[in-house]
Amino acid sequence: MTKDHEWKDRLGSFWTWFAQGVEVGRFKEFDDDSMLIELNSEVSQFPGLTWELGPGEKTEYALTISPDGDSALLGLSRALVEAAPSIQNWEFYSARRARGPAEVFTLVDESGAEVSIDASGWLYSLLRHPDGMVELIIEQGDLGLSEDRQYQAAVLAVDGAIGEERRLETICAVDGVVRLDERYRDKATKFSYLRQHLAQFEG
Repeated sequence: MTKDHEWKDRLGSFWTWFAQGVEVGRFKEFDDDSMLIELNSEVSQFPGLTWELGPGEKTEYALTISPDGDSALLGLSRALVEAAPSIQNWEFYSARRARGPAEVFTLVDESGAEVSIDASGWLYSLLRHPDGMVELIIEQGDLGLSEDRQYQAAVLAVDGAIGEERRLETICAVDGVVRLDERYRDKATKFSYLRQHLAQFEG
């Protein structure tokens, strides 16, 4: 069997397993620990990808298969979602979706505790590179988090504002800082304006 056939078999096996789970009602309760562990195990067949369950935009449920911020894995997450069958009441996405105007979200810190993050007061500066990509520097204030979690909060906020796929395709770097350097701060913009501002850069 060729590697292409093996890969297609792996994609097919995942969706067969998922469709069977939907049929018996396994994915209706998002806090079912045994189901979540099994889903995590199935997605781990595709190294580097992560997943999210939640409500759909047009249907009751949605499964997102995310490249977890790695642009090199976006093709893999897209291939997996493109192989998805049509399942009633379900939508499938190959990257984290934009959340809309909400700027409050949670993340898990190193101790395993959920931390509420409010990005409504954040500022940012956009730097456009010659290749058309954009670097984003965000003033977050002191969130009381480690450097890694501070960065994670910045990325989650950007993904919430514009969607993970758009970030990977247009933003080459996200830098979260406690306070912007004065050379950037004079031209800083409120975080709530990011979507519109980025559209101007892309245009």
